[in-house]
Amino acid sequence: MILRVHYNFNLDEGGGAEYHILKLMDAFKIHGGDSWKNYLLLIDKGSDCIRVKLHHEDKDKVIDTVTELNLYLNNLIKKLSVKIIHVH
Repeated sequence: MILRVHYNFNLDEGGGAEYHILKLMDAFKIHGGDSWKNYLLLIDKGSDCIRVKLHHEDKDKVIDTVTELNLYLNNLIKKLSVKIIHVH
């Protein structure tokens, strides 16, 4: 399982690395099966919080501290059985 981490929440613009990652994820889904499942985690740091969203899996989640973000990421990696992490 591959977890791709990106910072851009606006995927509807049709450009940028996140848009191309979505296309790559579709190809893996069609040709790679469950053993090559790709997940896209979007992270946005605001002035007072950090927003995260696992694309196509859940709603935005607000995280208040970096410590909470670390716990969230560790739990997510375990839950999804992530083997490779790609951070953009």
